[in-house]
Amino acid sequence: MPKGRKSGDGRGRLGGRQKGTPNKEDQPLKAVLHQKSEAYFTVPVDDEGNTQFDLDMREMEPAMRAKLQMDMLQYHTPKMQSVSADMNVKEVNKTYTDRLARLSRGETIPNDTD
Repeated sequence: MPKGRKSGDGRGRLGGRQKGTPNKEDQPLKAVLHQKSEAYFTVPVDDEGNTQFDLDMREMEPAMRAKLQMDMLQYHTPKMQSVSADMNVKEVNKTYTDRLARLSRGETIPNDTD
């Protein structure tokens, strides 16, 4: 009898977690840090409903406040992929007017498919 499991043998999943198994709970230190961070941004600390983050932002210089906002954006906004453009485009016939002007001067214009 051959040893080992084969895909589709009717005996369930091949390795890994069973379907529906919840993720492992965070480490205790991570949970505490998460709670403190969440409180910093969400829990009001004065009668006007300002959070500690709001109060700290008011005390910062405008340049530092803008830098902080830009730094924080990277954590919840996807970064754009770099795009390369082909700059070797021949612009023989830009518009119909250009083409007609060239034809009226007696120029021979090759087909676009050439």
